[in-house]
Amino acid sequence: MAVQATGICICGSGQLSTMRCGRCVKPVCEECKIERDGQVYCSLECAEVAQRYLESEDAGRNISRARPVGIFGMIFGLFCFAVIGWLVWWLFFGGPGPDRLRQMIGI
Repeated sequence: MAVQATGICICGSGQLSTMRCGRCVKPVCEECKIERDGQVYCSLECAEVAQRYLESEDAGRNISRARPVGIFGMIFGLFCFAVIGWLVWWLFFGGPGPDRLRQMIGI
């Protein structure tokens, strides 16, 4: 199903757009739209790319995200948040002065 939109059509007709492309989400008017399989596209290129994707093996699989999920991800996130909070507190509110730091690193 096409997303309803208002704006000027990107195809150069200068008309008010009534929907957006199903692939690139650019505004398209009634005259310029290309319909395939119930979807509206702004160009043949967008329609062909969308069709190739639907026919590929990637369309049916669940693409994993590059972030930890589940209980371990939550624990890791809370741990990172606690460490950052402690560092901010230590650096700005309770950490040692410059003399103490020099003494700690042996300068």
